[in-house]
Amino acid sequence: MTPISYLKLRLSVFMFLQYFIWGAWFPSMGAYLSKNLGFGGAQIGAAYSAFAIGAIISPVFVGLIADRFFASEKLLACLATVGALTLFVVSRLDEFGAFYPGLIFYCTTYVPTLALGNSLSMAHLPDIKKSFPHIKILSAVGWIAGSVTLSSLHGEQSSIQFLLAGAASLVFAGYCLTLPHTPPKKAVRASLRVALGLDALDLFKRPSLPSSSSASS
Repeated sequence: MTPISYLKLRLSVFMFLQYFIWGAWFPSMGAYLSKNLGFGGAQIGAAYSAFAIGAIISPVFVGLIADRFFASEKLLACLATVGALTLFVVSRLDEFGAFYPGLIFYCTTYVPTLALGNSLSMAHLPDIKKSFPHIKILSAVGWIAGSVTLSSLHGEQSSIQFLLAGAASLVFAGYCLTLPHTPPKKAVRASLRVALGLDALDLFKRPSLPSSSSASS
C-alpha cells in the first residue's frame, strides 16, 4: 500500500467514526424523548434545534481561540473526549430543563469536529478534488452503521443510544491522536466580530450589482 493510499484509508476510518457517533443518536432521539421520557412535540423540536444552536456557539471558542493555538488532531481528541463524557451524563437526564442544556453543550463540542475533520483532511491530501469525495463517502456509511448498530441493540427508544454514541466518541478521540500532525493556524489577531461572521454585514455597504436588464441595455 502506497503512503497516499494509507493516508486515504486512515482518513476514511476517521470519517466513518465521526458520523457513526452522529447516526447513533440523532435519527432515533425523537422516539426516545417521546416514548421514554414523555416529552411533548415542542420539547422534541427544541431538542433537535440543539444541533443548530451548537453550530452557532462553537465558532466563538473554536474559530477564535482553539484552532489558532492547538494542533487539529489534538483538538479533535479533546472535543471528542468532552463530548463522550457529556453524552454519558445526558443519558441519565430525564427532565427537559436539564436535558436540553446538556444536549446543547454536547452539540457545541461535536459540531466543530466536522469542519476540523474536513480541514485536516484537505491539509494532507495531495489532490483534494479527486481524493476528498472518496473519503467523505465514508461519512454516509458511518451514519448508517451507527443507526443499524443501535437498531441491533434495540435501543431506539432508550438511553442506550447516548451510551453507544459516547462509547464511539471515546474510540474516536483515541483514533484522532493517530492522525497526521496538523499544526495550528498562524496566530493572528482576530476580533469577536470576525469570529461570529458579523464582518459579512459590511457587504451591505457595497452598491448592488446592476440588474441583467440594465446590463443588457
